[in-house]
Amino acid sequence: MHGIQAVHLTSVQLRGFRSYRSASAVFAPALNIVSGENGQGKTNLLEAIRLISVGRSFRGATDGEMVSWGQPSGTITGAIDDGPVRQIVLTIAPGERKQGTIDGAALNGLAELVGVLRTVAVSSDEIEQQFGSQTGRRRMIDVMISQVDRGYLTELRRCRTIVAQLNAVYRDPANDDALCDVLERQLAETSLRINRRREAFFHDFCRAVERHFSRLFGTGNLVLESRPTLPGKGELSDLDHAVDVLRESRRSARRAGFAVRGAHRDRFRVLLDGRDIESHASKGQVKIAYLAWKLAEGDFIERETMRSPVWLIDDPFSELDARRAVALLVSAEQRGQVILTNARTDGVEMLKNGHAHHLRVHDGIVEGGRDV
Repeated sequence: MHGIQAVHLTSVQLRGFRSYRSASAVFAPALNIVSGENGQGKTNLLEAIRLISVGRSFRGATDGEMVSWGQPSGTITGAIDDGPVRQIVLTIAPGERKQGTIDGAALNGLAELVGVLRTVAVSSDEIEQQFGSQTGRRRMIDVMISQVDRGYLTELRRCRTIVAQLNAVYRDPANDDALCDVLERQLAETSLRINRRREAFFHDFCRAVERHFSRLFGTGNLVLESRPTLPGKGELSDLDHAVDVLRESRRSARRAGFAVRGAHRDRFRVLLDGRDIESHASKGQVKIAYLAWKLAEGDFIERETMRSPVWLIDDPFSELDARRAVALLVSAEQRGQVILTNARTDGVEMLKNGHAHHLRVHDGIVEGGRDV
């Protein structure tokens, strides 16, 4: 895409993170191939990079699971070339809030990380834990938009706060209807603002997913469908109607003990030839749909920011046939930095790329980078 600025991660240092007691890796601006046997820590490296990008693991791991055994904490340090060199430091410790800095300035919260190092993560873990469900896709969309729109992230945080307060009121035997009225109106307002941004995003994103799916799979009609739980298209003129719907659902919410409607409950379906992909598609079709989604995610980030994301691709040749894996990698590599893990050599050789930067992982050591 014309005018896109190249952004890349120049290095990462890991201390007490997963299998890495103390190690570092240096990356090239284009294709980086991280090789090693299974179980040696390749995916851990990608997980660390994603963590300093969006503040959460793409594997759904807890902080305790990510700190090396016997260590009190783990630290990830990443250096980014985005014009000026920038540095992110993130420290995690079981039972404590994550702490970090950007260029030496302390973070007030993890939300400040989002958008500094924009990444597209491609992982079988995410297929199983996120892409395979309608609510998981909503979380994927929220992370995607948040990487380019800090105002959207602010609305998501506001929504979570309101929902937590409203849930507490729903569970309170005192049944404070007046407080419910106030909080439900606040939830309706922030939900409509979130849905307005989702609506603006969704049309072009759907078309991109469908286009990439057709190119990768060749057959089948893939359609994405938004299923909001409040009426309207996100316009403030819909506010009174949305408030009425929340009030009508209050009895159900009290029985359930949580708000059953709002932007936090919206769902996103993926249909293949008119049938829900969750129950009527093969594992291979789900994987191709997921890859199409990821390529569209890269399109979206580039279009919105005029900067290329960093692609984190976990062992594609074990998950896909070689032709489609290569198609994914070629598409990603043409648009930015790729950090690819790989347990096989035959797939990478198909790329016929003599300029790849090779690193090897074994026993918590990264060779080709620099051991600390």
